[in-house]
Amino acid sequence: MKNICEYFNDLYMNAADNDEKWAEISEYETSVYEMTDEEFFKWVKDNNIDLNAKIEGFKYSALQFW
Repeated sequence: MKNICEYFNDLYMNAADNDEKWAEISEYETSVYEMTDEEFFKWVKDNNIDLNAKIEGFKYSALQFW
């Protein structure tokens, strides 16, 4: 299970040298951000995202950083 920051960071890292793919991922991330709550929580479940995960060394969740 990944936190939401790790999920998107992994996607971006895999597209680091491909501008078109980077743009697609950016659009995808924006679409996730703009989802309704119901859509978002379904997406979280489908992608095995841990919304409660904390980033080491910080008191806030990864979701708050995203």
